[in-house]
Amino acid sequence: MRSNFNEPANYNQICYKMKKTVLSLFMLGLGIAFAAANQPFTYQWHSLLVTDTEAKPQCTIYGMKTDANGNVYTLATYGSTSNTTATFLGLSLTGEEYSSGNSYNRNILLAKHDFAGNVIWAVHSEAGDCDMANCAYTPTADGGAFLALKMRIGDTGKLLTMVGSDNQTKTVEFTYQDNRVYQPVFMKISSTGTISFVSEASIDYSPAPASAAGSWGVSDGFAFYDAAEDADGNLFVAARIARDLTVGQTTIQHHNTDGWDGDSQTTRGNGLILKLDKDGNYQSHLCSGGSATHDSFRDMLCKDGKLYLSGLVYGKEASGTLNLGDRSQAYGQGGHMITACVSTADLSAEYLTVIQGIKLSSGLQQEMMEFRNNGNILVGGGINAKLQINTETTVGSSSGYKSYLLEIDPANGQCLQGYASTTGISKAYGVMERNDSIYLLEYDWGRGNNDKVFLTSLDKNLTFGTAYPLVNTKAAATAWAMANYNGQFIIAARSMKGQDVSLNGLEGTFTSNTQWYGIAAGYKFNTSTSGTGLTANETNAGRVFAAGGQLIVSNAAGQDVAVYNVLGHCIRQFTAASSHESLSLQSGIYIVRIGKQSTKIIL
Repeated sequence: MRSNFNEPANYNQICYKMKKTVLSLFMLGLGIAFAAANQPFTYQWHSLLVTDTEAKPQCTIYGMKTDANGNVYTLATYGSTSNTTATFLGLSLTGEEYSSGNSYNRNILLAKHDFAGNVIWAVHSEAGDCDMANCAYTPTADGGAFLALKMRIGDTGKLLTMVGSDNQTKTVEFTYQDNRVYQPVFMKISSTGTISFVSEASIDYSPAPASAAGSWGVSDGFAFYDAAEDADGNLFVAARIARDLTVGQTTIQHHNTDGWDGDSQTTRGNGLILKLDKDGNYQSHLCSGGSATHDSFRDMLCKDGKLYLSGLVYGKEASGTLNLGDRSQAYGQGGHMITACVSTADLSAEYLTVIQGIKLSSGLQQEMMEFRNNGNILVGGGINAKLQINTETTVGSSSGYKSYLLEIDPANGQCLQGYASTTGISKAYGVMERNDSIYLLEYDWGRGNNDKVFLTSLDKNLTFGTAYPLVNTKAAATAWAMANYNGQFIIAARSMKGQDVSLNGLEGTFTSNTQWYGIAAGYKFNTSTSGTGLTANETNAGRVFAAGGQLIVSNAAGQDVAVYNVLGHCIRQFTAASSHESLSLQSGIYIVRIGKQSTKIIL
């Protein structure tokens, strides 16, 4: 499935105001060179997630994750209160329209694609309202994905109907007299995009005794924040529960809800780590303990038989204790960050650490967690107060939300160093390390005039270096996610209707009639100041030729292969699994790169 992402999928939906395009691209022997504009990366493509109605539409890209083979898994929602269709990455999507929904009909899209934006498979919902901010997912080693979803009954009376890549559907029914109660759904997607299983789960939705909204029950009894898979295919979910959760035949009891009146806008509950087997069956769980007002695990990484977690704890008492297994930590009044390490085998806790917050009420938002090249862990997001990372150093600000990044020691969960923005309202959504720099994807509304989303370089000590603008608009554009692999990265942002938007490296501007819409843009780091690093002079055992209308790559097993069109856009990227790989492409001229060797081929 291919499309030209520099062209609108529907000219009635998107109005491009393109200036005369000047291609800063020329053939250099058998390679391609791009003009460098005082930045280390080059624009490749972009695509908009938009819908075709003005009835309260919202389209948002919530997550991007990369598997070991360099495939990207993009999770998004789309919808409106009428005639729900959407387009993205060349896909045409349908969903459920809502006549009474107040959440803009959040239909689900999970698309697996390469770094050129070519879709490998996609699944989407056509019934049910998804609370995507409280959903989790992870790519799986078999080439599929696992989803932990928070679903609300839609106007069709169905909790969820998901459509697989084979157009076969799986429906989850749930009977209730109203459409406001959320329920959990666990789902596995296969390597080909078909739906492998849907696991049984439910949350107690009985109203709280003092609930002013008792006529419709408690709508917010749980939240899923992150998911992971271990080397044995077991699946893990980091969550918070404020009502008893039943998975299979096991009921997990909640706590930290004393005095809660059932208001879904008030956070209550305790942290939960849930373990399922590869078929979605319950294996075990670990709940936090103590008397905090609430605590939760927000981000999770799995490596070498261990789960590394970050989250938060909030309490009203002057001194409290948080427990995880046989580990415990004291905390003071207000909000604090927590880090933990748990064995994947038996969920025993190896450590639990509290990073003290300073006048931090509940304004700590964690949006990402990644390993550094040195093995340490990076955690980031937004903070509206400060964290005390050692006796002399704090990170954050007392003047509104600021993006932050912390480096965590995986051996004990202690914070080693940190960074926080010092300009406008901001938040970080992605991080990657390349050479001697750490690059942070963040939005910042006070850093420039119309520049809103940036790729910010930090040195190894997390000291600010350069902020490279990515999205420019007068509207309140925000960053949302980032994926990176082998010198390429894709950023996700969101903007609003009627505003001219420009992207770094793209000539001209675009806009949309969708109230809030998603933007995905692909970039590639330059290997030198003059271009992509494609050369024709380096030798390699790989061979490229045309035969039978196909492009053949031979003698390249185990090597990285990339195929570029004449505009310099990467349209295929993979690691050769055998000594004979064949690709079906349209007739034309291509540049094929095997390792550092490039070859021009005509089909």
